[in-house]
Amino acid sequence: MAATLRKRKGVNRELLADLSQALAECEQNAIIFCDIDGSIPSLCTFLTGGDSTLQLEAAYCIANAAVWEDETKIVSQFASVTGAYLITLLGSGNSSLQEACCWALGNMLPQGKIILSAQGFLDKVLTLFDSPFGNVQTSAVQCLIQYVSTSTPAEADLTKIAAHVDKLLNSKELDVCSLCWLNYLLSFFSCCDANILVNGVVFWSLCQLRKQLSEEKKISVLVPLVRFFGNVCASSDDHIIALLKESDFITIIMQLLNFSYEPICKETLLLVANIVNNPSTIIASVVANVKFKESLEKSVGNVSALF
Repeated sequence: MAATLRKRKGVNRELLADLSQALAECEQNAIIFCDIDGSIPSLCTFLTGGDSTLQLEAAYCIANAAVWEDETKIVSQFASVTGAYLITLLGSGNSSLQEACCWALGNMLPQGKIILSAQGFLDKVLTLFDSPFGNVQTSAVQCLIQYVSTSTPAEADLTKIAAHVDKLLNSKELDVCSLCWLNYLLSFFSCCDANILVNGVVFWSLCQLRKQLSEEKKISVLVPLVRFFGNVCASSDDHIIALLKESDFITIIMQLLNFSYEPICKETLLLVANIVNNPSTIIASVVANVKFKESLEKSVGNVSALF
């Protein structure tokens, strides 16, 4: 296949799809392909052609090969050769191609961070938050999850991401689970606190929590939501006060403490601890006024016994 790519003759969608599948199957296939001189530049030529079908399959080939690349590398071979083209194609307007490019770029992290950042990676991915297509929004969020969780971004980049999250809060097509995980990761960084509060992320997350407890009960969504609230309550008195003013907040916490999945109960106990152990006299007064401790005493005791 690599030899055919280099000749650029007889290359069609089926060949690239077969290559993509082979690269996804095992690391050894990717190693063999990448060790063939000129294989990656040859693949890159199909990103620059005018055939969107070949561009799409080439992007998935790169995504599937890049996932096997050694993350300890200082420089990513894939980012060096294909990064600029993939970033450019994020603006193609082809939703399927944009999605594939996000996957490819995400799989180049963290080893491709320096090169991709220099090529305007972050700003281009953030433009996809404005896409009318849910699959594009979701792939952009998942790409940024990889960026935030593996690449130690600068505070300016984290703040920029947090400032754009509000564009997704009203999306009907976005994968909610993905956005919950991104918000959770951003909540670790104090530089994001202001944007999280001002942009309504806390109340969006509270609405999602209500929905999960009353309808869906998806563990994959509940876990990042509870962890998100644990972080924001540890980092900001304003967040705690805002949450305690919600009439059903204590009921929500009680439901979580009594949830059927033990890790959720334990995560919620840590959230409660971040509220009741806050040293602020103002917080202590609000906690006392709403009878936070008294209302949860029995449930807290039951969960504490699990440790």
